Amino acid sequence: MNYEQLQDIFRGMAATGSWVCFDNYNHLAPAVLSVFAQLMSAVMEALKAGKAAVHLQSDDIQLSPSGACFALLDSALKYIYTETVKLSHILDK
Repeated sequence: MNYEQLQDIFRGMAATGSWVCFDNYNHLAPAVLSVFAQLMSAVMEALKAGKAAVHLQSDDIQLSPSGACFALLDSALKYIYTETVKLSHILDK
């Protein structure tokens, strides 16, 4: 995903009130993560201020307050659990 696609997703979410879920969020490029943070901040600030529109990049978008954004990370728990089990077997010997 690039930052232009991300901008389009946020424009759609803000305008329609749709719910968006980003899976494997931690695999996005740093530049895209930076844009994500800027867009999310702009939407959240507009919602907190009770504004009817939000300024995203160079556009003013009518804001629908029913939207939601979720970001899921790859779970490192599988790795931690696996390594802990390996370690416990080594320590038992």
